[in-house]
Amino acid sequence: MKLRFVYTPKPKQFEYKPRFYNPEEEQHKPLLHRRDEPGGATREAYRRFRRDTVKTSKKRNQSIIIYLAIILILLYFIFF
Repeated sequence: MKLRFVYTPKPKQFEYKPRFYNPEEEQHKPLLHRRDEPGGATREAYRRFRRDTVKTSKKRNQSIIIYLAIILILLYFIFF
């Protein structure tokens, strides 16, 4: 029986799978830009971008509200 005071977790394991270029798979992926318009994004790419920005803004707003609540609670305990 070992007597341990500090728990030391196992090193994290990972599995490496090398990726190779497969032109057949590339044809089946959705295009992010239209071929006929240089620089023109498709609707799907715009939706993905918009969804990601909305998620990050919601997280940012939630963290600001939490920080403000903590500051207000601390000020209440300091002055009252």
